[in-house]
Amino acid sequence: MGRTKVDFVEQLTAQMSAFGVAVHKCNLLDSKDFKPDGGLYAQLCDGFDYEKGMQLTRKYYKEKTVYVYQDDFECRYFGFLLPRDENADSADIGEWMVTVGPYLPEIWEGLLERMTEKYHLTILQESMLKEYYSKIPIVRSAEALENLVFLQANYIYGENEKLEICRIGDLYGKRIKPNEVWKEQKEILSGEVIEMRYRQEEELMAAIAAGDTERAYAAYKAFSGFHMEWRDKNNSLRSAKNMMLVFNTLFRKAVQSAAVHPVHIDKISELYARKIEGVVFGNELLDISYEMIRKYCMLVHNHSLKGYSEVVCDALNYIDCHLSESISLKKMAEHVKVNSSYLSVRFKKEVGQSVIDYVNQKKVESSLLYLATTDMSMAEVAERVGIDDANYFSKLFKKYRGMTPRQYHMLMYSKS
Repeated sequence: MGRTKVDFVEQLTAQMSAFGVAVHKCNLLDSKDFKPDGGLYAQLCDGFDYEKGMQLTRKYYKEKTVYVYQDDFECRYFGFLLPRDENADSADIGEWMVTVGPYLPEIWEGLLERMTEKYHLTILQESMLKEYYSKIPIVRSAEALENLVFLQANYIYGENEKLEICRIGDLYGKRIKPNEVWKEQKEILSGEVIEMRYRQEEELMAAIAAGDTERAYAAYKAFSGFHMEWRDKNNSLRSAKNMMLVFNTLFRKAVQSAAVHPVHIDKISELYARKIEGVVFGNELLDISYEMIRKYCMLVHNHSLKGYSEVVCDALNYIDCHLSESISLKKMAEHVKVNSSYLSVRFKKEVGQSVIDYVNQKKVESSLLYLATTDMSMAEVAERVGIDDANYFSKLFKKYRGMTPRQYHMLMYSKS
């Protein structure tokens, strides 16, 4: 970093020391050991990933912006990127962040009681949190502290630069300090605009039901052009999350209309409900929206049973749900309540393959993930997909994929 920039960071550190608040400068390219909470989350939350949090910071933080936020335990922080230094080594450019905090705005005894009740902490966890709180400075003049951080950040960027203040606490749906409630929007969308909006929504649903990803992307982009102002801009992320959850439900309905079995729909619907709720930076939602469209379209491609008779639909769903088991025509016929010969003829006519060929091909397709991502033996992979004989599995794999399972495994590993 340039000399002047470093001096200002050191000056900020000295100013914050008067409040007892820590200042950290972190290289985002080498942040695996950076834990501004001293490792609290790792102690209280199983599998908490600090590196993932830093990756999100690197992806969504913008220069000339000071972020004000609080964590789940109501400890407060400031964060901002340092400006790019064109004279620095290329590895340093635009990769440094300053974090100020944590600090508390109130005596922690009452806060500890609230957190223990809110998160149902065990006695051990409560003790850990108590010890953590006891080491954090209490800053009653939070406004003075904020102003000092903003002023120093302005010096770091240059007095002529205009800084933005982004309160990430608001993104969690929590307000760090009272804000003015926005008045109801004055402009009411015209009937024509609303009609166009719903037309684009219908186009989006139709594209997903057809499994047409590119058409769905285009429809979603057009639909997103019809913005309706949120009534409370303090909770804009919460509103955006709610909208995404609505899309998740609509996409689910669209895929259901394509005769995809609910067992497949539930998996992807629950996955994206969790992803949406876990978003911290609003920019993430755009990435998730396109990913969600792609996954739902793939679901239609891979599992749509539209156009099949009820008997064949039941048979196909049976195969999907029991693919890791040994499947016989007799068992399947008993399940769908028809005789074996009728099912065999009907299945071949509608699917274009015999039951046995279809099942074997699906088992081979199911084995691809294991072969591409694990070091399981061929016997273990065969067992996972419901084939008892590894040699028979190898023979089937070569029939449907044109190579042996081992060759496919080596090919996938050579690409990684």
